[in-house]
Amino acid sequence: MFISTLFYSFNKCKGLQFFRKSSDMENKLPENLYLGIELGSTRIKCSLIDENGNNLENGIFNWENSFIYGNWTYDLNQAIYGVGQCYLDLKKKIKLKYGSTLNNLKQLVFLQ
Repeated sequence: MFISTLFYSFNKCKGLQFFRKSSDMENKLPENLYLGIELGSTRIKCSLIDENGNNLENGIFNWENSFIYGNWTYDLNQAIYGVGQCYLDLKKKIKLKYGSTLNNLKQLVFLQ
């Protein structure tokens, strides 16, 4: 019995159901993926979309600006770290939702 290759979900009506990890999962990650990243005022957000513009999943990282020398600003190191953490959050969610890794990006877009 290969328990490590099975996922289970509990359905209130049907009880315990088993699914094979790769072949029987309903959600399959599309081939052409696009990643958008926004550095917003309170959080960094990244959205993974397919070629039809459907949002597949989001990642977030919360951050705060600082008032330095009379200007509201963000630390560059915090921005770099935040983009990385946002992407890691997205990767974890994709792994849970689709059972696969994120490795087929067609384009990366930064928004401000």
